[in-house]
Amino acid sequence: MKNKKNLVLGVVLALGAMFIGGAIAYKFYQGESLGIIADKSPERLVRDYSPRTGPTDPKVVLVEFLDP
Repeated sequence: MKNKKNLVLGVVLALGAMFIGGAIAYKFYQGESLGIIADKSPERLVRDYSPRTGPTDPKVVLVEFLDP
């Protein structure tokens, strides 16, 4: 009975470690790819029809993302 508990505990710990490792790897690669897209072409994030006020070359740009 003790051997069975150890086996179940080992499997649960291994699955948990794999899940956590996968989540960390996914988060790392996802953030990296989004940063590359934003660095290569930041103008793709601002549409021509977006409302604008103030100077055309500000120090900071606020962009509102809206899901239709």
